[in-house]
Amino acid sequence: MKDKLLVSINFIHLQLFGHPMGSEMQKFIRNLGWVGSGTVISIVLIFIVNTLAARLLGPTEYGKYSLIVSLGLIFIIPMTIGVNTAVVKYISSSKTQKRKNLFAQNTIFLTTISIIVTFAVYLTFNRQLSNLLKIDKQIFIFLSIYTVVLGVKYISEAIIKGFHQFRLISFLEVINAVVIFLSFLICILINKKYTFTTYLIPTIIGLLSYSAYTYVKNRHKFKTFKPNKLIMMKLLNYGKFAVLGGISGITLNNIDKLVINRYMSLADIGTYSIYLGSSTFIGGYILQIFTQVFFPTVSAIKEKKAIVNKIKKLMLVTALPIIITNILSTSFILFLIGNQYEKNISYILLFSFLGMLTVFSGILWWFIASFGKKGIKFTSITGIIIGAANIVIMTCLAQKLGIFGIITSLTISNTFMIIIATIKINHLAYEK
Repeated sequence: MKDKLLVSINFIHLQLFGHPMGSEMQKFIRNLGWVGSGTVISIVLIFIVNTLAARLLGPTEYGKYSLIVSLGLIFIIPMTIGVNTAVVKYISSSKTQKRKNLFAQNTIFLTTISIIVTFAVYLTFNRQLSNLLKIDKQIFIFLSIYTVVLGVKYISEAIIKGFHQFRLISFLEVINAVVIFLSFLICILINKKYTFTTYLIPTIIGLLSYSAYTYVKNRHKFKTFKPNKLIMMKLLNYGKFAVLGGISGITLNNIDKLVINRYMSLADIGTYSIYLGSSTFIGGYILQIFTQVFFPTVSAIKEKKAIVNKIKKLMLVTALPIIITNILSTSFILFLIGNQYEKNISYILLFSFLGMLTVFSGILWWFIASFGKKGIKFTSITGIIIGAANIVIMTCLAQKLGIFGIITSLTISNTFMIIIATIKINHLAYEK
C-alpha cells in the first residue's frame, strides 16, 4: 500500500516538476507519511474534543482557555531559551551517534535548569505579572503550570525530531490525542460545572504523556552524561537567535489575544479563537506535519536550489485549494458548536485567506532557518521588526475595527513576511 502511494506521489511529482523524485525526496515523503498518519488520527480526536469544549464552555470560558494557550507560547520562551530549535539542527547534522547523544543530553541539562528558574520567577512575581496581563490569579497559576509542561514537551519533541524518529512522532501524536480525549470525557462526566479547566487539565495530561513516553523510548541515550561546555555554548549561541525568533513569533502570532483581552472581552477572545482555530485547523496541522519532517530533513541538506523551486511551485498550486478547504472547515465547525458564537460570513472569508498565508509564511520561515546561523539570525531580527510594526497596526485597528482590525493586521504582516522570505531564500540558495 505504501509502495503504491509512493508511485502515485512520484507521478504527481513528475507532472509538477518534470522529473521523478530523488532519494532524498522519497525519504522525505516516507517520513511525512509516518507523521501524517498519526496526525490524521489525532486530528479526528482533537476535533471532537475542541468542538465539544467550545460548545460546553461558551465564549467566555473558552476564551480563558485560549488565552492561557496563547500566553503559554510567550511564557515558554525563557524556559526553552531557543535550545529546542538549536537541538533539531545540530542532532540532524551531526555525523556520529555519540555526538547526537551529546547534543540531546546537554539540551536536557540546560533546559531543566532554565525551566526551574523561570517557573520560580513566575511564581515570585505572579501578582505583578497578573496585573500587567490583566488576568486573575487563578488563570495565572494554571498558565504557569501549563507553560512548564509545554516546555518539557517542546524539548522532548525537538530531540526526537533531531533523531528523525518520525514513526515515534506519529505514535506520540495519537497517544497525546487519545489521552486528551479520554481525560476530557472523564472531566465532563465528573464535574457538570464546565470551566476553562475542564479542557486545560486534559491538555496538560496529554502533554505529560507525550514527554513521558519520549523519555522511556530514548532513555538509553542518557545513561552516561557529562556536561560539555562546548556543546552547551554551541546550543546557546544558535539558541539566542531562536529566542529572538520566538519573540518575533509572539509579536506576529500571539499578541492578538493579548490585544483583544486589553481592548475587548474574554468572550471576544473565545469568538476570535473559534474562527482562527476553525480556519487554520486543517492548514495548521498540514504545517505542523510538514515542518516536523521538513526542518530536520532540509537542515541536513547543503544544496537547496532544487527545494526552492519546488516550494514556489507548490505554493502556487495549493493556494486556492487551501482557502476553499479553510472556508468549508470554518463553516462546518461553526455549525457544530451552535449559536453561542457569532456567525459572520466576512470573518469566514477573511480568516480563511489568512489561514493560507499563515501556512505559506510558516514554511518559508522554517526553510530560511534551515540555512544555519545566518538563516535563523535573519528570521529572528526581521521577524521582530515586522512584529513590532504588527503590534502598532493591530493596536490601532483593534480599537477602531475590533476583530476586523486584528485580521487586517495579521493579513498585512503575513503577506509582507512571504514577500521578504521569498527574496531572502533566493539570495541564500543561489549565493556563491
